Amino acid sequence: MVSATRRSGLWLACLVAGAGVGAMAFQGIHAEAPAKTVIKSPHDLSSVFRTVSETSLPAIVAIETIVKPKVLEANSQGDDDESGQADPFQNSPFKDDPIFREFFGRRGGPRQFQSPGQHGAGSGFVIDSSGVIVTNAHVVNGADEVKVKFSDGTEIKAESWVGDSVTDVAIVKLRADKPLATVDFGDSDAMQVGDWVLALGNPFDIGTTVTAGIISATDRKGLDINGREHFLQTDAAINPGNSGGALVNMNGE
Repeated sequence: MVSATRRSGLWLACLVAGAGVGAMAFQGIHAEAPAKTVIKSPHDLSSVFRTVSETSLPAIVAIETIVKPKVLEANSQGDDDESGQADPFQNSPFKDDPIFREFFGRRGGPRQFQSPGQHGAGSGFVIDSSGVIVTNAHVVNGADEVKVKFSDGTEIKAESWVGDSVTDVAIVKLRADKPLATVDFGDSDAMQVGDWVLALGNPFDIGTTVTAGIISATDRKGLDINGREHFLQTDAAINPGNSGGALVNMNGE
């Protein structure tokens, strides 16, 4: 028979041995674990953001569009009166009331209306120093006049513009007195989920703005926006008035 003292000694030895084996196993696993990724200082990231912003913002523009008032005619339908023109009040129970006719328009003939003028706003970016600018088609489509304002306060009236509604991309051409700062195109196929990007714009001509985010998805489809859906999705804030602005990578492209 083994004494109680001896049994206690055996249990203690087993516990010590077990602890030693556990420590060895833990050390073995820890040694084989991959090294942790070293996170760079937030100050380094801020420095990159500053550099990209400083080099890219001079090429960001505000775009103002103007739709001029237009005179429209409402064609009358119905029986012709003695002048040969249609009577717009032929089916009205008040057609013989002179006050009614005076208030709603004189008898016969097309009536003219003037549609109100409209102003629109968006952003854009220069891709050619001679004065070629990219923006969204919905910013300039239907405009009678397009004005481009730069970050230094210079305002130039566009000579021509053309937009593609399928891709929602438009080109604006103007004549500049000096070479303009530009933004280079990058390779969208090279972007990967998690890459940092900056959204640059000049909404409503309040001044250039920058927001930061990452690429949330690549080759995004199935949104039923248009027939050519291969979008880069980002969580960078793109506010009203920023339509047509640039989304740039950390190379400023």
